[in-house]
Amino acid sequence: MMVVMFGLLLCACNKDLERTLKADYGESGTDYQTGKVLLIVVDGAGGKAVQKAINASQAPNIKGLINNGMYTFEGLADSRSALPAISNERGWANLLTGVTTHSIGNEDGTIDDLQAPSFLSLLKSANPSLTTTLLSPNATFVHAFGKDVDTKETLTNDVGVKDALIDQLSDGDTEPSDVILAHLDGVNKSGMAAGFYDETGAVQDNIVSAIHTVDAQIGEVMEALRNRPNFAKENWLVIVTSNYGGVYTDTSEEEGTYYTDLDRNTFTLLYSPRLKSSLFQPPASDEIKYNFYSPWYSGSGATESAKVKDVTLFNMGSRATDTKSYTIQFMIYDTWPNSGDGHSIIAKRDRINNGPGWNIRMNSSGGNVSVWHQGNSGGGGENWYQIRKGNPWRVYTYVYKECGATDSLMCYLDGVEFRRIALNNNEMTNSAPLTIGKIEGASTGANGHFYVNNVQFYDVALPPEYLATNYCKTRLDEIPDFEYRDHLLGYWPNDREEDYGEMILPDYSKYGSVYGGENAGKSDMVLTNPTWETGSMLDPNVCPSPDPSFYRTVFNTVDISYQIFLWIGIQINPSWKWEGTGWPLTYKALEN
Repeated sequence: MMVVMFGLLLCACNKDLERTLKADYGESGTDYQTGKVLLIVVDGAGGKAVQKAINASQAPNIKGLINNGMYTFEGLADSRSALPAISNERGWANLLTGVTTHSIGNEDGTIDDLQAPSFLSLLKSANPSLTTTLLSPNATFVHAFGKDVDTKETLTNDVGVKDALIDQLSDGDTEPSDVILAHLDGVNKSGMAAGFYDETGAVQDNIVSAIHTVDAQIGEVMEALRNRPNFAKENWLVIVTSNYGGVYTDTSEEEGTYYTDLDRNTFTLLYSPRLKSSLFQPPASDEIKYNFYSPWYSGSGATESAKVKDVTLFNMGSRATDTKSYTIQFMIYDTWPNSGDGHSIIAKRDRINNGPGWNIRMNSSGGNVSVWHQGNSGGGGENWYQIRKGNPWRVYTYVYKECGATDSLMCYLDGVEFRRIALNNNEMTNSAPLTIGKIEGASTGANGHFYVNNVQFYDVALPPEYLATNYCKTRLDEIPDFEYRDHLLGYWPNDREEDYGEMILPDYSKYGSVYGGENAGKSDMVLTNPTWETGSMLDPNVCPSPDPSFYRTVFNTVDISYQIFLWIGIQINPSWKWEGTGWPLTYKALEN
C-alpha cells in the first residue's frame, strides 16, 4: 500500500496525487483540478455523541461518509492547555487559528479578543487568488471570522446555512469558492438548553436527536456536491468536525487523560471519494511510557554531581526549634551490575567537616540504601532497602516530621512506609549545597551508573494516604490544581528533553527559574562533568503525565488548518507557529 504523505514531503505528495488523478481521469492537464475544501463545523457535537447517533442509526449520512473517510470519535479540542473546561468560543479559536495560544481561555476573553490570525486570513495572504465563503447562523462567529473571507452570510438557523450552501454548490454559472466554511450550531443550542450529558457522562437523547437533524442536512449538502458535473475532477476534501464536546461538569475526583474530558471530545472526519476508510483511536493510559533525558551519575568518568547554586536554600533548620515538617522524594534507576560502591544519591552535608546535615546514599555492599543523619555529636545510618530489587525505577520518600519531644524520619519505598527512625533532634542546618551525586570530600563511589530523577523538596509532611496513590507521578508542575504546589520548595525533574545536554538542572517549582519564582537563578543545580542518556520504558512505579505524542494519535482541532493548507497546496510558514500537523492520507487507488 502506498501512502500519500503530506507535510514535510509536500512536493512529493502532490506528485503522487497528480499521478493518481491522471490515472483516474486522463493525462490532460485540464481533465482534473486539485484542492477544494468544504469545512462543516458542528458546534458541540462530541465524538461520543456522534458515535452514539451512528450506533442508533440516527446518522446514516455521516456513516456513509466514513466509508471513504479518515475519522475519529476520540478527537481533541485541546491537548495543550490545562484548563478546567473548554468553552465553545475557545473551541472556535483552536479550530480556526491552528494554535491554542490565542488569548481565548475557558472564561477570560471573548472571541472578539482573538490574538491570532485565522487560517482564512492566512489563506488569503498566502494566495489572494483563492476564494473563500463563510456561512453561519451565529452573528458572533461571523463577526469574528467573516472579515477574513470573500463572501459571508449570517443566516437565520442551520437550515438557512444548508440551503445557502446547496445554492452555491448547485449554481451552474458560478464557480464555488475554493474553501467553504459552513458553521452549524443547532447541536450546541440543544445542549445549552437541555444538557449534553447526564450525571454519569452518558450522551443525552436530545443531543442524539440534534445530530440526527444535522446528519440529514449534511446528506442534502453531499447530494448537491456529488451532483456537480465536475465533482470528481474538482477533487473536494470534505471535513466534518466539532469545535468542542459540549458542557459537562464532572464532580467526581477520578483523574484521567484529556481523552476522558468530555468537553474536549470531538468528532473529525476527512472525506474524499478516493480515501480508504481509517479509524483513529487513542492509546490506552497504561501504554504511556516514561521518556527521560537524564544525566547519569558515577564518581568517575561520567556526571559527578549536581549542586544547588545557593547553599542557604533547602536547610531544615535546627531540629530542636524548627517546628516544620519536610518531605524529600526522588526516583532512582541503578543499572550498575554491582550496585552500591558507597555512592551518595542526594544529600545536604559534606564529608570534609563531617558535621550537621543528612545524606541519602547507597551502602558500600549489597546495594542497600542508607539514610545518614548527622548531629553535632555524631550521627548514624540505617540500611533500609535493596535498591536493585524489583522494577528498574524505585521511588524513595523521606518524611521528616516533628513528633513531640523526638522527631521522626519516616521512610517510604514506592509509596509504602516500612521504617521509622528517631532523629533525637539532630542538627540539620549546614552550609553544604543540596547535592545529587558525589558530595564534597567523598572518597567512595568511583563506579556506578544510575539516574536520579523527579527530585522534590517540600516544607510539609506528605501524608501516607497521598503517597500511596501519588508517589509515582511525574511532571508535577504541569498538573492542574496540584495541591502541594505552594509547599514544593524545589523540584528538579531531570528528565526533560528541553534540558538535555545542558550544564544546569532547572528548578521547576513555582519558586524556581522555569516559572520566574523568587529563587530564580539560585535554586538551579549546576552539573559537574555531565554525561547524558535517554530512555523510554513502561514501569509500574512511574506514572508519567502524557507527553504531546500521546495526544497525536487522533485528530486535534488545531490540525484542521494545517490539513486544509496541505490539501490546497500552500506551504506552511513556520512564523505562524501552528501547533497542528498534517496527516498522511491513504488512497484506495494507490493500494497494491
